[in-house]
Amino acid sequence: MGTIFSIKAAMIGRAKTHLPFSAFNYVIFSAAFLSFGCSILPLNSERTAKPTVGAFSKAELSLRTAAEARADELAPMDLQRAKEKLEHARKAMAAGRDTEARRLAEAADVEAELAEAKAEAEIMRLAADYIRRRGDVLRQELEGDVKRGPATETSRGR
Repeated sequence: MGTIFSIKAAMIGRAKTHLPFSAFNYVIFSAAFLSFGCSILPLNSERTAKPTVGAFSKAELSLRTAAEARADELAPMDLQRAKEKLEHARKAMAAGRDTEARRLAEAADVEAELAEAKAEAEIMRLAADYIRRRGDVLRQELEGDVKRGPATETSRGR
């Protein structure tokens, strides 16, 4: 048993001391491949990748979010443009025009976000108008009370 153990220890010790492919060699080979236009690393995968489901699903999610924000009522033209661009992206994907499909899906996403932002801005404007009108009514009531003088319990009907 002593001899087997010593043989295994010697093998482990040798494996640790002699690395067949060091990090320095990896860098040298990677630089050589990159200089010839090849790559062993996925450095360029973002640019050359086909339009992923992610681009389409992000655009669809933005469309749903815009619809929930009442963009179909408050920003219908922007929402319609987003829907059209997403449909064109689907057609481009089916036709094999991957770059155009990705570009159109991203444009649809941006259009949907714009529609959502416009809808939210319109909702805020409507809320501000309501608060301003309510403030005007309260101010008029207060001015009317001031002109009549201090109200007594009997004059108010209590």
